[in-house]
Amino acid sequence: MVLLLVAFPCAAWAQQKCVGPDGRISYLDVCPTSSQRAPSKVDPQLIPGPSGTLPRKPAAASPQAPDAAAKSARKPAAREPIAVGDVQLQFYDIHAASFSEARGATNARAAGPVQASWKLGYEYKLKQPGGGGRCALDTLSTKLDLVVTLPRWMAPPGTPEDEMELWRDYVDALRIREDARFEHARAFERELPAQLLALPAAETCAALESAMRSRYDTLREQAQARFADHR
Repeated sequence: MVLLLVAFPCAAWAQQKCVGPDGRISYLDVCPTSSQRAPSKVDPQLIPGPSGTLPRKPAAASPQAPDAAAKSARKPAAREPIAVGDVQLQFYDIHAASFSEARGATNARAAGPVQASWKLGYEYKLKQPGGGGRCALDTLSTKLDLVVTLPRWMAPPGTPEDEMELWRDYVDALRIREDARFEHARAFERELPAQLLALPAAETCAALESAMRSRYDTLREQAQARFADHR
């Protein structure tokens, strides 16, 4: 089973519960033809992360005419912070004439200058011996996604380098502050496997899955509270 959660609620949609030929359970947008779809009433909710555009790998540069190359060289380049470790970066654009105006615009946003979200998924396989044996958890793996949405100043041509440096320091400080909050999500991922694998076998797999979901929900709520209250 794959169960995904994001710490900031938005509009949600249901995924399909798919049972593979080997008994592995996954949650996907559409079940592959090799698997069977379980009843929709057991499908969990997937809550999307914050809006934004992930940085894309630039396409291979094509040769430029001398005039175009010269214009490109004269245009000031603003270095962007890059993804650090397991954190993905997303950006929203700010149009302002100076660093002070750009910072003021980000601070004036209703959502705040930076947004952070996380989602933790887990996949498991159950085993139940023939002849009505008790159902137990066989294997389990996790996947944690961390996303931070930062401002990107679309500085006008000719912006002084010292202002660009101030902006880079400002954005780095925002990112580092949010990365500290992500430690609560990382701790949740580290704790989850031991907690679920410690659950005793149940009379039925449905009962075991219910116990797993209950334990997951409890740990999730605790991680959400620590994430939201982090100072």
